[in-house]
Amino acid sequence: MIQYAILYNVFCCWMVTVVALSTARHIFVYRSHDPVDRAFAQFWFLAALMWAVSGTRLLWHFLEMPSLDRLFFYIVQAILVMHIVPATLHVLLKLTDSALIVFFGMVTAMALGALSFYFTIVDGVTYMGATVWASEYELSTRAFYSMFPVVPFCILGSVVDLAQTFFDPSSAARRRGAWSWASLVILMYFAVGVTDAAGLWNDWRLLATRAVYLIAAVVAYAAYTWSMRDDELAALMGTGIQ
Repeated sequence: MIQYAILYNVFCCWMVTVVALSTARHIFVYRSHDPVDRAFAQFWFLAALMWAVSGTRLLWHFLEMPSLDRLFFYIVQAILVMHIVPATLHVLLKLTDSALIVFFGMVTAMALGALSFYFTIVDGVTYMGATVWASEYELSTRAFYSMFPVVPFCILGSVVDLAQTFFDPSSAARRRGAWSWASLVILMYFAVGVTDAAGLWNDWRLLATRAVYLIAAVVAYAAYTWSMRDDELAALMGTGIQ
C-alpha cells in the first residue's frame, strides 16, 4: 500500500532546506566579516544540504527503492556530523576569547564526528521498519554515542550565552540582536535533534520535530534579516543628509 503521508515529511524537509539556504546566503553576503556569524552561516548551509538529502531519501522510500533509501541515509549521517562542527565553533566563539580553547574544542568536535561516521560505516545501520511518515534506521551504539557529547555542549553553551545576555549587563551589548536569537535557534535545533536521533517519536509526532526544525530556520532568517535592516538604518542615520 502506498503511503502518501510520507510526502508531507518530504515537503517539510525541503522547506527547511529552502529557508536554511536563504539564511546562509544572507549571512554570507552581509555578515561574513564576523567569524561568529560566518560559523552560523556555515552551519545552516550544511543543514540545508542535509535536509535536502533527507527529503530525497524519503522520496526514494516512497518510490520503493530501498537501496537508494539506505545509501542516502549514510549520506545524511556524513553531512550530519559535518554540520555539527560549525555549530560548535559558533558556540565556542561566543563563550570564550581563548584561541586555544576554540582550537581544542574544534579538534575534539571534528575527531568525534569522524569517529562517529567511521563506526557508522564499520557497524552499518539497522533497518527498523517504516511507518506512514518515514522509513527508520538505527545507528550502532558506538556511532550514536561517539558524536553525542558535542550535542549537549551546543545546547548548554547556548543556554549559558542566553543567560549571560539577560543577567550580565556588560555582555548584553555584545550579544544583542541576531546573536541572542542564534543561541535560541541552536538550542531549539539540537534539543529536538536529540529526540529525533534517538528515534523516540516514530509516529505523527515525528512531523512535529520537522516543524521545530523549520521554525528554527525561520527564526534564524528573520533575526538576521531584521538585524541587517537595523544596521542599515543606523548607518544611514549616522551619515546624515547632505
